[in-house]
Amino acid sequence: HYTFHQLQGIAADQDLHREGMGIGLQTDRSKTPYDFEVDVAAMRGYQLFALACTRSDVRQMCTTKLLEVSIRSSQLGGEEARAGLVCCSPEPLLIKQQVEDAWGVKDRVRVFGCDDLLSLADRLTKWIESTP
Repeated sequence: HYTFHQLQGIAADQDLHREGMGIGLQTDRSKTPYDFEVDVAAMRGYQLFALACTRSDVRQMCTTKLLEVSIRSSQLGGEEARAGLVCCSPEPLLIKQQVEDAWGVKDRVRVFGCDDLLSLADRLTKWIESTP
């Protein structure tokens, strides 16, 4: 809820639309067994910004969440989609680097850690503005 509220606060300034929380895709399981959900998302033009959120500070949990949102954002929004993780980790750059190295998604993921939480709206703004 906190991440969604922060995103809503910057939506107009960043030309975001269709922001939402708990956005998912449910398919006919007889054809495709893929049901999934993105915690928070918004569109800027045609570009999807998808965020996973967790209160965890455990690196493995955070890495798993970032991997999942990276894959899901690409499935929903194509190659131009961007994925982020909001977590309580004190080492967000390490988590980001692990996922970039493992999946080749350089410059397509961002991790917001415990130091970013009090200024999350500003950090989200910088992320969105730096995205081509």
